Parts: sequence; C-alpha cells; structure tokens
Amino acid sequence: MQSRPEVSQFENRIILKNGEERIISWRNNVVRNSEGQANGILSVGVDITGHRQVERSLLKSRKRMQSYLSAIDNIGLGLLVVDGNYCVRDMNKTMIEWFGDQRGTVCHRSVAGLNKPCSYCRLTSVIEKRDTARHQVHSSGGRIFEIVTTAIDNQDGRVSMMAIIRDITKEEQALEKIKKLSSALESRVQERTLELEQKNKQLQHNKLEIEKKNITLRVLLDQQLATREELEGHMASRLKKLVYPYLELLEEEAAGSQAKAYIRIIAAHLDTMTSSFVKKLSNPLWQLTPREILVADLVQHGKCTREIGELLNISPRTAERYRNTIRKKIGLTQKKVSLYKYLNSVLSSP
Repeated sequence: MQSRPEVSQFENRIILKNGEERIISWRNNVVRNSEGQANGILSVGVDITGHRQVERSLLKSRKRMQSYLSAIDNIGLGLLVVDGNYCVRDMNKTMIEWFGDQRGTVCHRSVAGLNKPCSYCRLTSVIEKRDTARHQVHSSGGRIFEIVTTAIDNQDGRVSMMAIIRDITKEEQALEKIKKLSSALESRVQERTLELEQKNKQLQHNKLEIEKKNITLRVLLDQQLATREELEGHMASRLKKLVYPYLELLEEEAAGSQAKAYIRIIAAHLDTMTSSFVKKLSNPLWQLTPREILVADLVQHGKCTREIGELLNISPRTAERYRNTIRKKIGLTQKKVSLYKYLNSVLSSP
C-alpha cells in the first residue's frame, strides 16, 4: 500500500471454478482513514474477455482486408471509396499511382479536374437505390477505364460508394486494331469476290464467244465438205464425159490382155479418186506402204494372188507375203475373214 500510487490499473487472467479463463481489467485505489493513512486498497475488476476477443477479431479482419487490398493492387485494379458528398474517403495503392493521393478531396475536382460531378457518375443512384453499375470512361489522357460501382456501409452508419476500376486501354486498342484488320480483310474479300465475279463473267463471255466460233467453224466445215463433195462430183462427171470414153477406145485398141487389164485398173483407180477407199487404206494407224496399198486395191477389185503378181510383175509368193502383211496390219491375223470380204464390206462403206 505504501509503494502504490493513489490510482493504478492493470490486467491479468484468472481461472474460474469451472476452469474457464477470463481477462480482468483492474482499477486499484488506495483507501485512507480519517487521519490520511493508507489502510487498504479498493480493487474494481471488469471482465474484458469479450472486448479483447472483438479486438482480435477486428485485427484479423484488418489483416484479411489488407490481404484483399494487396491482391487487388497486385492484379492492377483501382479501388476508390467516395461518400455522399463526393469526398474521397479512401484509395488503394493502384489508384494513388494513377491519380495521386486524393483522399479527403472532392473526387470530380481532384480526379477528373471538373467543377461539377462527372456526366457518367452513378454515385446518387448507387447510394440511394443501392444499385450496382458498370460503365466505361475515356479520360482526357486517352486512357480507358472500366468501372464497377456498388454501395457499402460505413461504421458511422452512412452509405458510401465503392468503385473498382480497371484500365482497359490496351485491350480496347487491341480490339480497335482487330476491328480495323477485320474491316480491311472484309474489304479485301469483297474486292477479291468482285474480281472473281468479273473474271467469271469474262470466262462466260469467252465461253459464249468460243461456242459462237465453234458454230461458225462447224458451218464452215460443213460448207467445205459440201464444196468438196460438189468438186468430187464435178470431177467424176468430167472424168466420165472426157476420160472414160478414151479409156474405152484405148482398151478396144489394146493388143494384149495384160494391157487391157492395166487400162481397167486405171479406170478403177479413177473411180476410187472420188471415194473414201484409198483414204481409208492410208489410215496412219495401219501404216501401209504404197505397194501394200496397191496390193490391197487389187484384192478389193477381186484379183487373186497370181493375177496380182502378173499385174505388178512380182512372184506369187511375194504377192502372198504382201497379203499376209496387210492382214496383220489391219488386224485380221488369226481371224477367219477373207481380205477381199473385209475390204469390200468395211473399207468400201461410207
């Protein structure tokens, strides 16, 4: 009692009968008698266990909130708290880096540089209706922000607006580039499509022109064929009128049978000049020699191997060899078809 001050205070822990631990805050007062001598101490203990638990809980909440704020800073989000009077109550580190420490100032003046609330501000609606709003803001510096606002309750019972802000400038610039590239690509595709359509039209026009030319060519070929047939007919007519009579006279005046045979062959050849027989014998696929063509012509006129040898002044064996070569070239080998019938049935047909 002598060493203590008149009033002192301290805390300690006590154990109750049931084993529970409590925290007591003690206030000690020295008690004196009428003569002023200290004769006792009055100690008043207050159970502050709950108070200390609340303090610990608040400390944990602050640490947890601080970790949340650090996470928001780490991902580059800005956090701004504004009260109903447009006063900035709090800003996180990211907001301070963007706009400087504006806590305690009017937001539209310090942050936006305006004398009145921003046109996009949602503070009144958020506080009064407790709405959640989302919008974009283009700053004077060319930066673009996406803002999400919501209402929060303060410890004093008033309502403030909390805004979470994200800088989307790079994203919007990238999106704008994509839009420009897409527009350019679409324009290029349209140009290319137009070019292809024009080329297609040109191809269709060329096709029509080719078809017209083909029709004209066919007409010319038909006319040429008709002219050739007309010329062949005219030639045959003139041969019959001007040449055959002399051949007949020459055959009558001929001395031997061989000479008469030659004259008849000449007449036969004159007949074939206006037919397709010699042309068919001259088919490049068969590759007949001139002598083989002559032998085939004599076979077609019914001459036997001996007669062919006499007319061409060759041996019958040589004439037979020519016949076999002709059969091989025109595909009659190992076929039971006479060369005479084949030449008259196939080559003599129109």
